[in-house]
Amino acid sequence: TEAPLRQDKGIQYDLPNFVPGLTIGVTKVYGNANSATTGIKKGDGQGFNIGYSLGGLHAGFTTDSITGGDIFIGTKQIVTNATSDKNKFTTLALSYDLGMAKPSYSNVKMSVGSQSVQADMIAISVPMGAASAFISSSSGKVDLTSTTNDMKVKGMQYGVNYALSKRTVAYWH
Repeated sequence: TEAPLRQDKGIQYDLPNFVPGLTIGVTKVYGNANSATTGIKKGDGQGFNIGYSLGGLHAGFTTDSITGGDIFIGTKQIVTNATSDKNKFTTLALSYDLGMAKPSYSNVKMSVGSQSVQADMIAISVPMGAASAFISSSSGKVDLTSTTNDMKVKGMQYGVNYALSKRTVAYWH
């Protein structure tokens, strides 16, 4: 599992594999210049990830903390963090490859101060030669500072991925 956020001006160190299947990484991110109006250096942060794979099992956990980060759902910005609050982001992912199908589960939580977004997703993919069909369902909640603004979110996605080569995939979603 890699660090989940796109992080400019960052560096990640992956520890050597001392235990087969175990990966551990740490990340340091250097933010932008201090804001002239707030004096806050947005974007400074650090992260940690750990993953374990054995046979068909894969488990991963990541956590990142960024100063002054905003929260988006898709392209819609729902929280603007103009303070020195930390934007904390954690993910947990589990999957098991049964050969004929691969079920998976993931949990994501992002919070800034008392505001947060949390979602759970379950999915299954089925290989068919070079193609793989999948369906996923997710649900979650957005907790803002005012309870009248709280909302629940749901989603479903399905599609097909087709491996053109080891590193290239065509997809329909």
